[in-house]
Amino acid sequence: MDEIKDDWVRRARDIAPIAPKGGGNLRRQIAGEAEGNDLNQTVIVTANASQKGFNYGYYIHEGHMAEAGKKLRTEGTVEEFLDQSADEAKWKRWLEEDIAEALKKAGW
Repeated sequence: MDEIKDDWVRRARDIAPIAPKGGGNLRRQIAGEAEGNDLNQTVIVTANASQKGFNYGYYIHEGHMAEAGKKLRTEGTVEEFLDQSADEAKWKRWLEEDIAEALKKAGW
């Protein structure tokens, strides 16, 4: 699950918007956590970039910039950077491969 978390964070940082002046804070604030045990594990990735109490990471991700008529200025960035960076098919394959390997090592 840590590999999935790290991959998701990296992918989200690659496509998260960058502010025109002194940007990069949103990308730095993207973080993840793997929680739970055994078959009850989850990965949570957040982008809680705030300025003066306003979480602009959430504002951007939920499409409010477009609603306000604003456009992203950096090519290759997207508003829904957390959703669009998720690659569930790849991560499912990784988990299945890890489980198969663990079963094989255990003699199954």
